[in-house]
Amino acid sequence: TFIKRLILFFISKIRMYYHKKMLNVQKWQKLKNINNGGTIFILGNGPSLNLTPIYLLKNQDVFCFNGFNHMLNRINWVPKYYMVTDDLVAFDLKEDIPKMVKYVDKAFFPLIHPSNKSFYKFIQDRENIFWLDAGYPNFRKDLPKCGINNTVINASIQIAIFMGYKN
Repeated sequence: TFIKRLILFFISKIRMYYHKKMLNVQKWQKLKNINNGGTIFILGNGPSLNLTPIYLLKNQDVFCFNGFNHMLNRINWVPKYYMVTDDLVAFDLKEDIPKMVKYVDKAFFPLIHPSNKSFYKFIQDRENIFWLDAGYPNFRKDLPKCGINNTVINASIQIAIFMGYKN
C-alpha cells in the first residue's frame, strides 16, 4: 500500500507539472490579503450542525465544505467560500459540487489530488474556482501550493490566512 501510494504521489507531481498553468498564480495573487484582518467562520460538517444555530452566520464570511449544499434549504444565507479536498468525497459529490460552485463567491479544489485523481476532469473550471497544488505535506503560505494533510479544515485555514483573515 505504501509503495502504491508513493508511486501515485510521484505520478500526480509529474501530471501537476504539465497542468500548472491551470493553477493561475496571477489569479491567486489577487486573493492575497484581500480581507485585511477580518473574521471568517470555518464551518465543519457533521450532525452537530443540526444543533448549532448557524442562522446567526448570515452576512458573515463563512467557509464550508463537502456536502454543505444539503444545508442550504434549511438556512437563509449562502456561504462565501466552498472547498472539497478529499478525492473520495469529491467523487461522491460530483453532481452536487457544480451546484455549490454557482452559489459561492469562491471555491477551492485540488487540481490533481496526491492520490492522482484529477478534480479538473469532473469540475468545470469557472472564474470563481481556484485550483490548489495539494501535493505538499505541510502548512504553506505560498498558495496555490497547499498542504491538505488529510483534512479540508487544514487547507481552509491556509487559504484564510493567505486572504488576510486574522480571526
